[in-house]
Amino acid sequence: MNLRSLALVWRAEGGVGKERISLPRIAEGALRVAGRPCYCSSSSRGSVAFCDKSGTDIGASTDDEEEASTTVGKVEKGGDETTGSPRGGIKKKLRAIRQHVNPLSSLYQRPVDLPEGWVKAAFAKPHLPFHIDIGSARGRFCIDMAREKSEINFLGLEIRRPCVEEALKKMEKYGIKDNVHFVALNANVDIDRVVKDVQEQSEIVRYSVQFPDPHFKAKHKKRRMVQPALVAAMCASLKPEGGEILIQSDVLEVAESMREAFAEDELVTDVCPPGEWMEENPLMVPTEREKLTLGRGDPVYRTVFRRKDSS
Repeated sequence: MNLRSLALVWRAEGGVGKERISLPRIAEGALRVAGRPCYCSSSSRGSVAFCDKSGTDIGASTDDEEEASTTVGKVEKGGDETTGSPRGGIKKKLRAIRQHVNPLSSLYQRPVDLPEGWVKAAFAKPHLPFHIDIGSARGRFCIDMAREKSEINFLGLEIRRPCVEEALKKMEKYGIKDNVHFVALNANVDIDRVVKDVQEQSEIVRYSVQFPDPHFKAKHKKRRMVQPALVAAMCASLKPEGGEILIQSDVLEVAESMREAFAEDELVTDVCPPGEWMEENPLMVPTEREKLTLGRGDPVYRTVFRRKDSS
């Protein structure tokens, strides 16, 4: 999409009201959103990204099936498909959710305020065993699992609130609400509270950590989801004798890092020999990222850690 198309789409979406967008201003990286300057483009990045009202750089997704490969400004309309002219009417709104956040920022370090009895209120049968998906994104995996496994409660924990809001809407849309729920929080901050509340009602039979943000830069590795305290809490709260933790990533270095972290805990054991990975997803329900990765012919690195006998 060229700059003129982007300007027209942004205008049609109400991002700048009825103002005329200055294309040169967009090209040089300054776009005003809700009255605030937003610097979201530069020649080094080579593209213009949508931004939220706070001026943060975000990705854009336009399909209900949450393809992990997102595009900026894909528009379905009856008008000019090349220019993105709004005269034909835009049938789908762009849903922009920031793809990366800093979990160490003060915003995400505050414990979430979970009301008393939230587990009983969220699940029709809170006594059923729990599968907790850490980093549940827009929730499609948990919802699909809940449809297939009505005998298990699925709880998705996701740090990005807009993703959780979208997941909750999907629950309503698909009519799958009794055994699935989502909470916006930082798992490294709130895992102990979540575990305590869940275990008051039932037991945790499985955790999953799937395709977490890789945070490639060396100085950003401390932002990665799998940290020692989280690993310890997950392993200790897992059902003895059979409880499982599924980890998978399309980035080998990230998968190896997660594997090493869980291998250090004496309460669990890796079901795969060292250096080997599972060829198939043992749950048989892929995430959107997994579908995309396999569709490209790229490998997924996965394994399962199983809780040892408590004796």
